[in-house]
Amino acid sequence: MTDLVARDLQSLADQGEDPAELLTVFRQQCLAGDYRFGIALYEGRRLPSAFRPQALPLEDWQPFETANALVESITGGDARAESGFIERRLLEQALAKGRKKLTRRLKKIEQEERQAGTFEKQKICGELLLANLHRLEKGMRAVELDNYYEDPPVAVTIELDPLLTPQENAERYFRRYKKSRRGLDHLKRRVDETHEEQRWLEQLALDLDEAVTGVDLREIAEELTDAGFLPRQSRSVDPRKSPSLKDRVRKATSPSGFVLYWGRNPRTNDYVTRQLTTAADLWFHAHNIPGCHLVLKREGRSEVPDEDILHAAAVAAGYSRGQNDTRVEVMIADGRAVKKPKGARPGLVTVDRFRTVRVAPIRLPEE
Repeated sequence: MTDLVARDLQSLADQGEDPAELLTVFRQQCLAGDYRFGIALYEGRRLPSAFRPQALPLEDWQPFETANALVESITGGDARAESGFIERRLLEQALAKGRKKLTRRLKKIEQEERQAGTFEKQKICGELLLANLHRLEKGMRAVELDNYYEDPPVAVTIELDPLLTPQENAERYFRRYKKSRRGLDHLKRRVDETHEEQRWLEQLALDLDEAVTGVDLREIAEELTDAGFLPRQSRSVDPRKSPSLKDRVRKATSPSGFVLYWGRNPRTNDYVTRQLTTAADLWFHAHNIPGCHLVLKREGRSEVPDEDILHAAAVAAGYSRGQNDTRVEVMIADGRAVKKPKGARPGLVTVDRFRTVRVAPIRLPEE
């Protein structure tokens, strides 16, 4: 499902259509091959689609009889352009598979967490045994004790190893507790890592929407390949040297003349944050949604007018997943507060201190 189709279905749902019914009809159309190929002019962008949007306010719709005719129109018969068009589809599929993979992983971890969540019971059993050693003897297979951790206390049956002494049985439960506790801590780390991967994938999805050149597509493909979400044989190889990261960064000027730099994908975002941002500069990013890293260069100027801060925030919002929203919340931080964790993927950072503003998104012509 392309972003255009997803937005159209969301618009229909917002108008009162049943979401489940919409997805059922969409699935039936796909299975039946009931396509309506065309190019939508939407928000100033030409977007190819296998289905004509029903609810989105299109500026134009150019229909085509077949998928080949659609591709031919986009590429102009140029093999290199056609390759890029096809690669975009491959990247969209890789992102969709990646999302499903991470969702399945989270569900599996949740199941393991529920199983490991009984570790506190192991600890209680050990403590109850220690408190009642005088009632235990080696050779016992079980014992019924009052669980004084409950109010009022309730009887609980604790299984014992008849080959162990009472003290050894208590220690066995404490070992189980420590092992389960370590396992649960590991599961929590895996949850955090998976959520981080999900945020990274959503950032790549935004970058793919913004991609306009073969270089953009190649860089996204490299990111997905390095992360294991795209087989290496699926990557198209272009022998031409890619432009430097410096040349790929977007640049503009604020109303008072401050220079703004912002990235177009994880690697250029990394470059903006790690190479172009100093401790005194101001750093911007849409809050809690995928978006670019943007820096406002102070260049020795102590004060930055509110007009320039709000302008920079609006640009950061305009190059985020919230670009079509009326208002977007944007983080503002000093450069010194932005750090990249060791081993983190490109474009992923932590921000120690920040404030937020709500602004209307804007997009600018690049300098």
